[in-house]
Amino acid sequence: MASPSIPGPQSAPSDGGAAPAAAAAQPSTPLRDLLVGLFFLAWAATGWLSVATNEQIFSDLYAGLDPGPALMPLLVLGAVTLGAVAILASGLVRLLRGKAGPGTGGGSPAAEEGGLRRHLVPLGLLATLAVYPTIMEAIGYLAATAFFVLGWILALTGWRGLAGRGERGLALAVALVSTALIVGILYLGFVVVIHAPLP
Repeated sequence: MASPSIPGPQSAPSDGGAAPAAAAAQPSTPLRDLLVGLFFLAWAATGWLSVATNEQIFSDLYAGLDPGPALMPLLVLGAVTLGAVAILASGLVRLLRGKAGPGTGGGSPAAEEGGLRRHLVPLGLLATLAVYPTIMEAIGYLAATAFFVLGWILALTGWRGLAGRGERGLALAVALVSTALIVGILYLGFVVVIHAPLP
């Protein structure tokens, strides 16, 4: 007489890390690339217009070996313009090809919350840049820059989310050293090398 077979444990289907991966993956869409490219292109156009209408800034550009105050704005505006055009072209190509990338459809609530947090970072950067000149006039360029750099290093590295005093202390020490190096390089580059007084 055959013994009845006992069904073995059935494992429930599991999607493993699919949900976390879908929540974490938020690739840019062509529309987002177009908006970002247009945003930076508008700022670059504003800068070019401001430079083009300022006759004094070009007074020393072609006078001799010293390019004068026009060199730095031209370099920065050129870099911003090239970056904006590259982002804009990437969005246009992806839009024409119809490839919005995986995971750009309706996301989970966790993914949408993560996307919202990522949008808060550039908004916070714009807010701090808006108050940076006021702080600089009050406490000076070096102190304001050190405060700005240190705060953003701690914010972007997730310092408050670290577990344990040891990890937070180490992260704070690294942030302080990095801030000192950045401010020191700026001071040496402007004051010592090109003899440009800081505000």
